[in-house]
Amino acid sequence: MVFTVVAVGFVLWLFGTGTRSKDWLGHIAAGLLIGGGLGNLHDRIRFACVRDFLHPLPGVEVGGREIWPYVSNVADLFVIVGIVVLLIRTWRTPSDAGATETDAAT
Repeated sequence: MVFTVVAVGFVLWLFGTGTRSKDWLGHIAAGLLIGGGLGNLHDRIRFACVRDFLHPLPGVEVGGREIWPYVSNVADLFVIVGIVVLLIRTWRTPSDAGATETDAAT
């Protein structure tokens, strides 16, 4: 539970310091990460465990092994999608370091 509180606090800090008003990808990523973290935290506080109930491919096997043996929940989905959106945002954002080096050389 402590890790989740620290992680949500860190994402809130990143949201406040690392996004601008028109940074909609950053806002979506932060919202998904915070929502997923708080959802799992709620389950841990209320039920002393995270309740997993989604199994996307039950019984689908290839070569005698299940394709997707993992069970998760909506909060886990939010965290995973939030991380993917954050990575896309990071890859799409131009690097300021390269511009600074070029400006300093001239």
